Amino acid sequence: LIPADSSSTCDSTLLDSDGFLDENIIIDGNTFVRSNDLRGLRRLGGELVLRDSRFVTKLEAVELVETTGGVRIEGAIGADDFTQTIEMPMLRVVGGSFAVVGQTHVSFTALDVSSLESVNGFFNVSGNSNLKSLNVTSLHAVAGGELQINDNHAELAVRANCGVEAEGLVNGVVTD
Repeated sequence: LIPADSSSTCDSTLLDSDGFLDENIIIDGNTFVRSNDLRGLRRLGGELVLRDSRFVTKLEAVELVETTGGVRIEGAIGADDFTQTIEMPMLRVVGGSFAVVGQTHVSFTALDVSSLESVNGFFNVSGNSNLKSLNVTSLHAVAGGELQINDNHAELAVRANCGVEAEGLVNGVVTD
């Protein structure tokens, strides 16, 4: 975690040498920071939430492997959302629910969480008007709820393991 500037209240000592942070990370109503780089964060002992932060263009958690809580990325309600990139290439385990909903930016066309193996809550990727590619090829279990993928771009291609254990709605072309 990198503090924004010298006056930031971000305490880098909260992140231990193994990249574990025993906190929630909630970015809510942000109108100033464009890019959120969570480099160094490998395990999160809470939730990762980005909501109603219409000017955030990028969320990068490229080393994050596991959360004990949920991952929720929600578009700004009633306004065009500027989120263009969500990067979590190493995320394997979500201890709560996983949701990416309401992303409307024309550049948000792909979501690759191909390392994601299990979600302990629900899995919801919906209302992303330009999302054309979703990669969940390692996902084997959605244990605590339903799997829902709907109301995305009409040409959404979903790359998934055919053995996903969950109940729910998938609206898209599923390939393996």
